[in-house]
Amino acid sequence: MPAKKKTRADRVAECFGELYRVGKARADLTEEQISAMIGYKSRDALLARRKDPLSLTLGQILTMGIAFRWKDDDWDQLVTTLRGGKAS
Repeated sequence: MPAKKKTRADRVAECFGELYRVGKARADLTEEQISAMIGYKSRDALLARRKDPLSLTLGQILTMGIAFRWKDDDWDQLVTTLRGGKAS
């Protein structure tokens, strides 16, 4: 059986997940701290949106990116993936 072709949502989730994990470790933040920072009352809401990052608002992504200290390369990778291109 052939492998399932990745959709745009799959590529965005994969790219965002990697940037999220690295940034969270770099900033030494917990899921609860990140949830509160972007306006969620529980970490469950954050966990659901991490699986589908296209459901996050631009403000939430910007807030996380700033807190995670994403660099220009990280932003470029995310934007390229959001636009439908292949992340490098």
